[in-house]
Amino acid sequence: MPVTAPEPGNIEHKSQEKEPGNRLILISLGIFLVCYLASILRSAAHTPLWMDEILSVWASRLPSARAIYSALAHGSEYAPPCFPLLLHYFAKVAGGGNLAMRLPSIAGAIIAASCTFVLLRRHLDLARAAFGLCMVLEGIHYFALQIRPYALETACLALAFVFWDDLNRQASVWRAVAIGFLLAIATSLHFYAVLFAPTFGLIELLYALKIRKIRMPIWAAILLGGASIFLWLPLIHQMNRYVANDSGSPAYYAHPTVVKLMDVLCHLFLENYLSILLLLGAMALIGLGAFLGYDSDCSEVQRKPEAGFWAFTLGMIVFPVMVFLFSVLVTKTFNERYAVASVIGMSTLICGCIRPSRFFSLAVPLLLVVAAPLTFSHRENPPNYTNAISELIPPYPIVVADGFQWFPLQESLPPEIRSRIFYVTLPDSIPIGDPTNEHQIERWKTIDPSLQVEDVDQFVQRTPRFYVIDFQTSDDTQAQYLLKRHLIQWASQTDGMVVYKSSTPGDSRNW
Repeated sequence: MPVTAPEPGNIEHKSQEKEPGNRLILISLGIFLVCYLASILRSAAHTPLWMDEILSVWASRLPSARAIYSALAHGSEYAPPCFPLLLHYFAKVAGGGNLAMRLPSIAGAIIAASCTFVLLRRHLDLARAAFGLCMVLEGIHYFALQIRPYALETACLALAFVFWDDLNRQASVWRAVAIGFLLAIATSLHFYAVLFAPTFGLIELLYALKIRKIRMPIWAAILLGGASIFLWLPLIHQMNRYVANDSGSPAYYAHPTVVKLMDVLCHLFLENYLSILLLLGAMALIGLGAFLGYDSDCSEVQRKPEAGFWAFTLGMIVFPVMVFLFSVLVTKTFNERYAVASVIGMSTLICGCIRPSRFFSLAVPLLLVVAAPLTFSHRENPPNYTNAISELIPPYPIVVADGFQWFPLQESLPPEIRSRIFYVTLPDSIPIGDPTNEHQIERWKTIDPSLQVEDVDQFVQRTPRFYVIDFQTSDDTQAQYLLKRHLIQWASQTDGMVVYKSSTPGDSRNW
Protein backbone atom coordinates (compact mmCIF):
# COMPACT_ATOMS: atom_id res chain seq x y z
CA MET A 1 0.00 0.00 0.00
CA PRO A 2 1.35 3.46 -0.78
CA VAL A 3 2.27 5.58 2.17
CA THR A 4 1.22 9.23 2.14
CA ALA A 5 3.98 11.75 2.60
CA PRO A 6 4.15 13.67 5.85
CA GLU A 7 2.45 17.03 5.78
CA PRO A 8 4.65 20.10 5.33
CA GLY A 9 5.77 21.58 8.60
CA ASN A 10 5.06 18.43 10.59
CA ILE A 11 8.03 17.12 12.57
CA GLU A 12 7.71 13.38 13.04
CA HIS A 13 8.85 12.27 16.45
CA LYS A 14 11.38 9.51 15.90
CA SER A 15 13.52 10.04 18.92
CA GLN A 16 13.58 7.25 21.47
CA GLU A 17 14.20 9.76 24.25
CA LYS A 18 11.69 9.34 27.04
CA GLU A 19 9.31 12.21 27.66
CA PRO A 20 9.67 13.89 31.06
CA GLY A 21 7.59 12.32 33.78
CA ASN A 22 6.23 9.53 31.56
CA ARG A 23 6.21 7.02 34.37
CA LEU A 24 4.51 9.45 36.75
CA ILE A 25 1.89 10.27 34.13
CA LEU A 26 1.09 6.62 33.50
CA ILE A 27 0.89 5.83 37.22
CA SER A 28 -1.37 8.80 37.93
CA LEU A 29 -3.52 7.96 34.91
CA GLY A 30 -3.85 4.40 36.20
CA ILE A 31 -4.92 5.70 39.63
CA PHE A 32 -7.52 7.97 38.01
CA LEU A 33 -8.91 5.16 35.84
CA VAL A 34 -9.16 2.71 38.74
CA CYS A 35 -11.01 5.27 40.85
CA TYR A 36 -13.25 6.24 37.94
CA LEU A 37 -14.14 2.63 37.19
CA ALA A 38 -14.80 1.80 40.84
CA SER A 39 -16.95 4.92 41.18
CA ILE A 40 -19.06 4.37 38.08
CA LEU A 41 -19.61 0.68 38.80
CA ARG A 42 -20.82 1.54 42.29
CA SER A 43 -23.13 4.21 40.94
CA ALA A 44 -24.39 1.89 38.20
CA ALA A 45 -25.35 -0.72 40.78
CA HIS A 46 -27.17 1.61 43.16
CA THR A 47 -28.64 4.44 41.08
CA PRO A 48 -32.35 3.86 40.34
CA LEU A 49 -33.46 3.86 36.72
CA TRP A 50 -35.09 6.98 35.36
CA MET A 51 -37.83 7.20 32.77
CA ASP A 52 -35.80 6.93 29.54
CA GLU A 53 -33.75 4.03 30.87
CA ILE A 54 -36.94 2.21 31.76
CA LEU A 55 -38.20 2.62 28.19
CA SER A 56 -35.10 0.75 26.99
CA VAL A 57 -35.33 -1.90 29.69
CA TRP A 58 -39.03 -2.60 29.21
CA ALA A 59 -38.54 -2.99 25.46
CA SER A 60 -35.60 -5.36 26.05
CA ARG A 61 -37.76 -7.55 28.34
CA LEU A 62 -40.25 -8.31 25.59
CA PRO A 63 -40.12 -11.98 24.59
CA SER A 64 -38.78 -11.75 21.04
CA ALA A 65 -37.19 -9.54 18.41
CA ARG A 66 -40.55 -9.33 16.66
CA ALA A 67 -42.21 -8.08 19.85
CA ILE A 68 -39.48 -5.48 20.36
CA TYR A 69 -39.86 -4.18 16.81
CA SER A 70 -43.66 -4.07 17.20
CA ALA A 71 -43.37 -2.12 20.45
CA LEU A 72 -41.11 0.46 18.81
CA ALA A 73 -43.50 0.72 15.87
CA HIS A 74 -46.26 1.49 18.38
CA GLY A 75 -44.26 4.33 19.97
CA SER A 76 -42.58 2.67 22.96
CA GLU A 77 -39.73 5.07 22.18
CA TYR A 78 -38.15 6.73 19.14
CA ALA A 79 -35.15 4.56 18.31
CA PRO A 80 -34.07 1.63 16.13
CA PRO A 81 -34.46 -1.85 17.63
CA CYS A 82 -30.73 -2.67 17.83
CA PHE A 83 -30.09 -1.27 21.32
CA PRO A 84 -33.04 -2.99 23.04
CA LEU A 85 -32.13 -6.15 21.13
CA LEU A 86 -28.57 -5.87 22.43
CA LEU A 87 -29.92 -5.52 25.97
CA HIS A 88 -32.35 -8.40 25.38
CA TYR A 89 -29.58 -10.89 24.57
CA PHE A 90 -27.00 -9.35 26.91
CA ALA A 91 -29.39 -9.80 29.87
CA LYS A 92 -29.60 -13.53 29.10
CA VAL A 93 -25.86 -13.74 29.79
CA ALA A 94 -25.19 -11.04 32.38
CA GLY A 95 -28.57 -10.79 34.10
CA GLY A 96 -31.07 -7.96 34.18
CA GLY A 97 -29.82 -5.98 37.19
CA ASN A 98 -29.06 -2.27 37.02
CA LEU A 99 -25.30 -2.82 36.96
CA ALA A 100 -25.40 -5.48 34.24
CA MET A 101 -27.70 -3.44 32.01
CA ARG A 102 -25.49 -0.37 32.34
CA LEU A 103 -22.27 -2.20 31.46
CA PRO A 104 -22.63 -1.66 27.66
CA SER A 105 -22.80 2.12 28.17
CA ILE A 106 -19.86 2.07 30.58
CA ALA A 107 -17.86 0.07 28.04
CA GLY A 108 -18.87 2.56 25.33
CA ALA A 109 -17.59 5.50 27.37
CA ILE A 110 -14.27 3.77 28.07
CA ILE A 111 -13.84 2.87 24.38
CA ALA A 112 -14.62 6.46 23.32
CA ALA A 113 -12.11 7.87 25.81
CA SER A 114 -9.45 5.29 24.87
CA CYS A 115 -9.81 6.07 21.16
CA THR A 116 -9.49 9.77 21.94
CA PHE A 117 -6.31 8.99 23.87
CA VAL A 118 -4.92 7.10 20.85
CA LEU A 119 -5.69 10.05 18.58
CA LEU A 120 -4.16 12.56 20.96
CA ARG A 121 -1.07 10.45 21.56
CA ARG A 122 -0.38 10.27 17.83
CA HIS A 123 -0.29 14.05 17.60
CA LEU A 124 0.61 15.30 21.09
CA ASP A 125 2.73 14.36 24.09
CA LEU A 126 1.65 11.87 26.75
CA ALA A 127 0.68 14.51 29.31
CA ARG A 128 -1.90 16.13 27.05
CA ALA A 129 -3.17 12.77 25.81
CA ALA A 130 -3.74 11.57 29.39
CA PHE A 131 -5.44 14.84 30.25
CA GLY A 132 -7.72 14.53 27.20
CA LEU A 133 -8.69 10.96 28.11
CA CYS A 134 -9.85 12.12 31.54
CA MET A 135 -11.73 15.07 30.04
CA VAL A 136 -13.67 12.73 27.73
CA LEU A 137 -14.50 10.34 30.57
CA GLU A 138 -15.83 13.17 32.69
CA GLY A 139 -17.68 14.80 29.79
CA ILE A 140 -19.51 11.58 28.90
CA HIS A 141 -19.94 10.34 32.48
CA TYR A 142 -23.65 11.15 32.72
CA PHE A 143 -24.40 9.09 29.61
CA ALA A 144 -22.03 6.29 30.61
CA LEU A 145 -24.31 5.73 33.61
CA GLN A 146 -27.48 5.32 31.55
CA ILE A 147 -29.09 2.34 29.88
CA ARG A 148 -29.24 4.32 26.67
CA PRO A 149 -27.32 4.07 23.36
CA TYR A 150 -25.52 7.44 23.45
CA ALA A 151 -22.19 6.28 24.91
CA LEU A 152 -22.07 3.31 22.52
CA GLU A 153 -22.72 5.42 19.43
CA THR A 154 -20.02 7.86 20.60
CA ALA A 155 -17.65 4.89 20.88
CA CYS A 156 -18.46 3.92 17.26
CA LEU A 157 -17.62 7.44 16.11
CA ALA A 158 -14.38 7.62 18.10
CA LEU A 159 -13.22 4.27 16.71
CA ALA A 160 -14.10 5.41 13.19
CA PHE A 161 -11.90 8.47 13.79
CA VAL A 162 -8.99 6.18 14.68
CA PHE A 163 -9.38 4.33 11.36
CA TRP A 164 -9.68 7.65 9.53
CA ASP A 165 -6.48 8.89 11.16
CA ASP A 166 -4.79 5.64 10.08
CA LEU A 167 -5.82 6.40 6.50
CA ASN A 168 -4.03 9.73 6.70
CA ARG A 169 -0.82 7.75 7.06
CA GLN A 170 -1.44 4.68 4.91
CA ALA A 171 -4.12 3.92 2.34
CA SER A 172 -6.27 0.89 3.16
CA VAL A 173 -9.59 -0.19 1.68
CA TRP A 174 -10.41 -2.24 4.78
CA ARG A 175 -10.08 0.77 7.06
CA ALA A 176 -12.47 2.67 4.82
CA VAL A 177 -14.89 -0.26 5.01
CA ALA A 178 -14.57 -0.21 8.81
CA ILE A 179 -15.49 3.49 8.86
CA GLY A 180 -18.65 2.86 6.84
CA PHE A 181 -19.56 -0.13 9.03
CA LEU A 182 -19.10 1.85 12.27
CA LEU A 183 -21.22 4.74 10.97
CA ALA A 184 -23.96 2.25 10.06
CA ILE A 185 -23.74 0.61 13.51
CA ALA A 186 -24.05 4.02 15.21
CA THR A 187 -27.13 4.83 13.11
CA SER A 188 -28.66 1.48 14.06
CA LEU A 189 -28.29 2.47 17.73
CA HIS A 190 -29.98 5.86 17.40
CA PHE A 191 -31.45 7.72 14.44
CA TYR A 192 -29.65 10.99 15.23
CA ALA A 193 -26.33 9.20 14.70
CA VAL A 194 -27.02 9.50 10.96
CA LEU A 195 -25.57 13.01 11.42
CA PHE A 196 -22.17 11.42 12.01
CA ALA A 197 -22.02 10.92 8.22
CA PRO A 198 -22.26 14.62 7.23
CA THR A 199 -19.93 15.45 10.12
CA PHE A 200 -17.41 12.96 8.74
CA GLY A 201 -18.00 14.45 5.30
CA LEU A 202 -17.15 17.93 6.59
CA ILE A 203 -14.00 16.59 8.26
CA GLU A 204 -12.89 14.76 5.12
CA LEU A 205 -13.60 17.87 3.03
CA LEU A 206 -11.47 20.05 5.30
CA TYR A 207 -8.65 17.53 5.10
CA ALA A 208 -9.00 17.16 1.32
CA LEU A 209 -8.63 20.91 0.89
CA LYS A 210 -5.39 20.69 2.84
CA ILE A 211 -3.83 17.72 1.03
CA ARG A 212 -5.51 18.57 -2.32
CA LYS A 213 -6.67 15.05 -2.88
CA ILE A 214 -10.07 13.37 -3.13
CA ARG A 215 -10.09 9.96 -1.48
CA MET A 216 -12.99 8.09 -3.04
CA PRO A 217 -12.93 5.03 -0.70
CA ILE A 218 -13.53 7.29 2.28
CA TRP A 219 -16.33 9.19 0.55
CA ALA A 220 -17.93 5.90 -0.43
CA ALA A 221 -17.72 4.70 3.18
CA ILE A 222 -19.29 7.93 4.46
CA LEU A 223 -22.12 7.78 1.93
CA LEU A 224 -22.87 4.11 2.58
CA GLY A 225 -22.72 4.61 6.36
CA GLY A 226 -25.18 7.50 6.13
CA ALA A 227 -27.39 5.68 3.63
CA SER A 228 -27.94 2.92 6.19
CA ILE A 229 -30.69 5.14 7.62
CA PHE A 230 -32.87 4.06 4.68
CA LEU A 231 -33.02 0.56 6.19
CA TRP A 232 -35.08 2.05 9.00
CA LEU A 233 -37.43 4.20 6.91
CA PRO A 234 -40.49 1.94 7.40
CA LEU A 235 -40.05 2.16 11.17
CA ILE A 236 -39.38 5.91 11.01
CA HIS A 237 -42.59 6.47 9.03
CA GLN A 238 -44.57 4.58 11.67
CA MET A 239 -43.00 6.62 14.46
CA ASN A 240 -43.47 10.02 12.82
CA ARG A 241 -47.10 10.37 13.90
CA TYR A 242 -46.15 9.78 17.52
CA VAL A 243 -43.31 12.29 17.35
CA ALA A 244 -45.57 14.92 15.77
CA ASN A 245 -48.22 14.31 18.42
CA ASP A 246 -45.71 15.19 21.14
CA SER A 247 -43.64 17.94 19.51
CA GLY A 248 -46.74 19.76 18.28
CA SER A 249 -47.52 20.94 21.80
CA PRO A 250 -46.43 24.52 22.62
CA ALA A 251 -45.14 23.25 25.99
CA TYR A 252 -43.04 20.43 24.47
CA TYR A 253 -39.80 20.11 26.45
CA ALA A 254 -37.42 19.72 23.49
CA HIS A 255 -38.35 22.47 21.03
CA PRO A 256 -35.20 23.47 19.08
CA THR A 257 -34.45 27.09 19.95
CA VAL A 258 -31.24 29.12 20.08
CA VAL A 259 -31.63 29.38 23.86
CA LYS A 260 -31.93 25.59 24.01
CA LEU A 261 -28.76 25.25 21.90
CA MET A 262 -26.82 27.48 24.30
CA ASP A 263 -28.21 25.53 27.24
CA VAL A 264 -27.15 22.23 25.64
CA LEU A 265 -23.61 23.50 25.05
CA CYS A 266 -23.37 24.58 28.68
CA HIS A 267 -24.68 21.21 29.87
CA LEU A 268 -22.21 19.28 27.72
CA PHE A 269 -19.08 21.25 28.56
CA LEU A 270 -19.67 23.15 31.79
CA GLU A 271 -22.12 21.16 33.93
CA ASN A 272 -19.72 18.48 35.20
CA TYR A 273 -17.85 20.11 38.06
CA LEU A 274 -14.94 17.68 37.81
CA SER A 275 -14.42 18.61 34.14
CA ILE A 276 -14.37 22.25 35.21
CA LEU A 277 -11.90 21.42 37.98
CA LEU A 278 -9.59 19.62 35.53
CA LEU A 279 -9.75 22.49 33.07
CA LEU A 280 -9.21 25.22 35.66
CA GLY A 281 -6.43 23.19 37.25
CA ALA A 282 -4.68 22.82 33.89
CA MET A 283 -5.00 26.55 33.21
CA ALA A 284 -3.60 27.37 36.65
CA LEU A 285 -0.66 25.02 36.14
CA ILE A 286 0.06 26.46 32.70
CA GLY A 287 -0.02 29.96 34.15
CA LEU A 288 2.28 28.93 37.00
CA GLY A 289 4.67 27.33 34.53
CA ALA A 290 4.76 30.52 32.45
CA PHE A 291 5.38 32.59 35.58
CA LEU A 292 8.28 30.35 36.58
CA GLY A 293 9.73 30.37 33.07
CA TYR A 294 8.90 26.76 32.18
CA ASP A 295 6.30 27.54 29.51
CA SER A 296 8.45 26.36 26.58
CA ASP A 297 10.86 24.02 28.33
CA CYS A 298 10.31 20.54 26.86
CA SER A 299 12.92 17.86 26.34
CA GLU A 300 11.15 16.03 23.52
CA VAL A 301 11.03 17.13 19.91
CA GLN A 302 7.80 19.07 19.74
CA ARG A 303 5.22 17.50 17.49
CA LYS A 304 2.98 19.86 15.63
CA PRO A 305 -0.55 18.46 15.27
CA GLU A 306 -1.32 17.53 11.68
CA ALA A 307 -4.11 19.02 9.60
CA GLY A 308 -6.12 15.85 10.15
CA PHE A 309 -6.11 16.51 13.91
CA TRP A 310 -7.57 19.97 13.46
CA ALA A 311 -10.00 18.77 10.79
CA PHE A 312 -11.74 16.26 13.05
CA THR A 313 -11.53 18.68 16.00
CA LEU A 314 -13.29 21.42 14.04
CA GLY A 315 -15.82 18.94 12.66
CA MET A 316 -16.79 17.77 16.13
CA ILE A 317 -17.04 21.32 17.44
CA VAL A 318 -19.53 22.04 14.64
CA PHE A 319 -21.46 18.80 15.33
CA PRO A 320 -23.92 20.27 17.91
CA VAL A 321 -24.87 22.96 15.39
CA MET A 322 -25.54 20.25 12.79
CA VAL A 323 -27.78 18.44 15.26
CA PHE A 324 -29.60 21.69 16.02
CA LEU A 325 -30.21 22.52 12.34
CA PHE A 326 -31.43 18.98 11.71
CA SER A 327 -33.82 19.36 14.63
CA VAL A 328 -35.15 22.67 13.34
CA LEU A 329 -35.62 21.47 9.77
CA VAL A 330 -36.63 17.82 10.25
CA THR A 331 -37.39 16.36 13.66
CA LYS A 332 -38.46 19.40 15.73
CA THR A 333 -36.75 17.77 18.73
CA PHE A 334 -33.42 18.86 20.22
CA ASN A 335 -31.67 17.61 23.33
CA GLU A 336 -28.12 17.44 24.65
CA ARG A 337 -27.99 13.65 24.42
CA TYR A 338 -28.12 13.85 20.63
CA ALA A 339 -24.89 15.90 20.59
CA VAL A 340 -22.91 14.18 23.35
CA ALA A 341 -20.22 13.00 20.88
CA SER A 342 -19.04 16.61 20.58
CA VAL A 343 -17.33 16.11 23.95
CA ILE A 344 -14.52 14.45 21.95
CA GLY A 345 -14.01 17.57 19.84
CA MET A 346 -13.98 19.89 22.83
CA SER A 347 -11.38 17.70 24.57
CA THR A 348 -9.08 17.52 21.54
CA LEU A 349 -9.44 21.28 21.06
CA ILE A 350 -8.39 21.99 24.64
CA CYS A 351 -5.45 19.59 24.47
CA GLY A 352 -4.32 20.86 21.08
CA CYS A 353 -4.24 24.44 22.36
CA ILE A 354 -2.09 23.62 25.40
CA ARG A 355 1.60 24.37 24.85
CA PRO A 356 3.85 21.44 25.75
CA SER A 357 6.32 22.03 28.55
CA ARG A 358 8.36 20.02 31.03
CA PHE A 359 6.52 21.75 33.86
CA PHE A 360 3.07 20.78 32.55
CA SER A 361 4.19 17.17 31.99
CA LEU A 362 5.31 16.95 35.60
CA ALA A 363 2.25 18.77 36.93
CA VAL A 364 -0.37 16.62 35.17
CA PRO A 365 0.23 13.62 37.49
CA LEU A 366 -0.53 15.85 40.49
CA LEU A 367 -3.72 17.09 38.81
CA LEU A 368 -4.92 13.54 38.04
CA VAL A 369 -4.10 12.20 41.51
CA VAL A 370 -6.05 15.05 43.10
CA ALA A 371 -9.00 14.47 40.72
CA ALA A 372 -9.04 10.67 41.16
CA PRO A 373 -10.74 10.46 44.59
CA LEU A 374 -13.21 13.15 43.54
CA THR A 375 -14.70 10.72 41.02
CA PHE A 376 -16.39 9.04 44.00
CA SER A 377 -18.50 12.18 44.47
CA HIS A 378 -20.39 11.18 41.30
CA ARG A 379 -23.33 9.83 43.24
CA GLU A 380 -26.95 9.94 42.25
CA ASN A 381 -29.11 9.96 45.38
CA PRO A 382 -32.71 10.55 44.34
CA PRO A 383 -35.28 10.34 47.13
CA ASN A 384 -36.62 6.87 47.85
CA TYR A 385 -40.39 7.07 48.13
CA THR A 386 -41.06 3.37 48.73
CA ASN A 387 -41.52 3.68 52.50
CA ALA A 388 -43.65 6.81 52.26
CA ILE A 389 -45.92 5.24 49.63
CA SER A 390 -46.19 1.96 51.51
CA GLU A 391 -47.54 3.87 54.54
CA LEU A 392 -50.57 5.02 52.56
CA ILE A 393 -53.41 2.94 54.01
CA PRO A 394 -54.06 -0.22 51.98
CA PRO A 395 -55.89 -1.34 49.96
CA TYR A 396 -56.86 2.05 48.56
CA PRO A 397 -55.59 2.80 45.02
CA ILE A 398 -52.79 5.34 44.53
CA VAL A 399 -52.96 7.66 41.53
CA VAL A 400 -49.59 8.98 40.33
CA ALA A 401 -50.25 12.49 39.04
CA ASP A 402 -46.80 12.81 37.45
CA GLY A 403 -46.09 10.76 34.34
CA PHE A 404 -42.35 11.32 34.60
CA GLN A 405 -42.30 9.53 37.97
CA TRP A 406 -44.87 6.90 37.04
CA PHE A 407 -42.31 4.86 35.10
CA PRO A 408 -39.69 4.73 37.92
CA LEU A 409 -42.36 3.80 40.45
CA GLN A 410 -43.63 1.00 38.23
CA GLU A 411 -40.07 -0.29 38.04
CA SER A 412 -38.95 0.12 41.65
CA LEU A 413 -41.96 -0.51 43.89
CA PRO A 414 -42.55 -4.02 45.26
CA PRO A 415 -45.42 -5.93 43.61
CA GLU A 416 -47.86 -5.53 46.50
CA ILE A 417 -47.60 -1.72 46.27
CA ARG A 418 -47.30 -1.60 42.49
CA SER A 419 -50.66 -3.35 42.21
CA ARG A 420 -52.24 -0.26 43.78
CA ILE A 421 -50.58 2.23 41.39
CA PHE A 422 -52.74 3.90 38.73
CA TYR A 423 -52.29 6.60 36.14
CA VAL A 424 -55.37 8.53 35.03
CA THR A 425 -55.66 10.34 31.72
CA LEU A 426 -57.46 13.64 31.36
CA PRO A 427 -60.21 14.49 28.86
CA ASP A 428 -58.98 15.89 25.55
CA SER A 429 -60.54 19.25 26.38
CA ILE A 430 -58.30 19.72 29.45
CA PRO A 431 -54.88 21.31 28.79
CA ILE A 432 -52.04 19.19 30.14
CA GLY A 433 -48.96 21.25 29.32
CA ASP A 434 -46.28 19.02 27.82
CA PRO A 435 -48.17 15.83 26.86
CA THR A 436 -45.04 13.70 26.29
CA ASN A 437 -45.24 11.65 29.48
CA GLU A 438 -48.98 10.98 29.27
CA HIS A 439 -48.70 9.98 25.61
CA GLN A 440 -45.81 7.65 26.46
CA ILE A 441 -47.85 5.97 29.18
CA GLU A 442 -50.85 5.57 26.87
CA ARG A 443 -48.64 3.99 24.20
CA TRP A 444 -47.23 1.52 26.71
CA LYS A 445 -50.77 0.68 27.77
CA THR A 446 -51.44 -0.54 24.22
CA ILE A 447 -48.25 -2.61 24.36
CA ASP A 448 -48.91 -4.01 27.86
CA PRO A 449 -52.67 -4.02 28.64
CA SER A 450 -51.98 -5.09 32.23
CA LEU A 451 -50.80 -1.57 33.09
CA GLN A 452 -53.38 0.25 35.23
CA VAL A 453 -54.10 3.30 33.08
CA GLU A 454 -57.62 4.61 32.63
CA ASP A 455 -59.76 7.71 32.10
CA VAL A 456 -59.88 9.97 35.15
CA ASP A 457 -63.68 10.34 35.22
CA GLN A 458 -64.27 6.62 34.91
CA PHE A 459 -61.73 5.98 37.66
CA VAL A 460 -63.39 8.48 40.05
CA GLN A 461 -66.87 7.10 39.39
CA ARG A 462 -65.93 3.57 40.38
CA THR A 463 -63.38 4.43 43.12
CA PRO A 464 -64.79 6.43 46.05
CA ARG A 465 -61.57 6.36 48.06
CA PHE A 466 -58.08 6.79 46.66
CA TYR A 467 -54.81 8.64 47.17
CA VAL A 468 -53.05 10.97 44.73
CA ILE A 469 -49.31 11.51 44.86
CA ASP A 470 -47.69 14.34 42.91
CA PHE A 471 -43.96 15.03 42.58
CA GLN A 472 -44.35 18.15 40.42
CA THR A 473 -41.48 17.18 38.11
CA SER A 474 -43.55 17.39 34.93
CA ASP A 475 -46.36 19.45 33.41
CA ASP A 476 -49.03 16.84 34.12
CA THR A 477 -52.14 18.51 35.56
CA GLN A 478 -54.12 15.60 37.00
CA ALA A 479 -53.82 16.87 40.58
CA GLN A 480 -55.02 20.36 39.59
CA TYR A 481 -57.95 18.86 37.67
CA LEU A 482 -59.07 16.82 40.69
CA LEU A 483 -58.55 19.73 43.08
CA LYS A 484 -60.64 22.10 40.98
CA ARG A 485 -63.47 19.56 41.02
CA HIS A 486 -63.08 19.21 44.83
CA LEU A 487 -62.47 15.48 44.48
CA ILE A 488 -59.24 15.46 46.51
CA GLN A 489 -57.78 17.37 49.43
CA TRP A 490 -54.22 17.91 50.65
CA ALA A 491 -53.05 15.31 53.15
CA SER A 492 -49.28 15.57 53.64
CA GLN A 493 -45.92 16.30 52.02
CA THR A 494 -42.53 14.60 52.32
CA ASP A 495 -39.27 14.95 50.33
CA GLY A 496 -40.99 16.62 47.40
CA MET A 497 -43.91 14.17 47.29
CA VAL A 498 -47.29 15.80 47.88
CA VAL A 499 -50.01 13.41 49.05
CA TYR A 500 -53.72 14.04 48.52
CA LYS A 501 -56.66 11.87 49.45
CA SER A 502 -60.10 11.71 47.94
CA SER A 503 -62.88 13.83 49.45
CA THR A 504 -66.07 12.20 48.27
CA PRO A 505 -69.10 14.43 48.95
CA GLY A 506 -71.22 13.07 51.77
CA ASP A 507 -68.45 10.80 53.07
CA SER A 508 -67.26 12.34 56.34
CA ARG A 509 -65.52 9.26 57.70
CA ASN A 510 -61.84 9.55 58.52
CA TRP A 511 -59.51 7.17 56.77
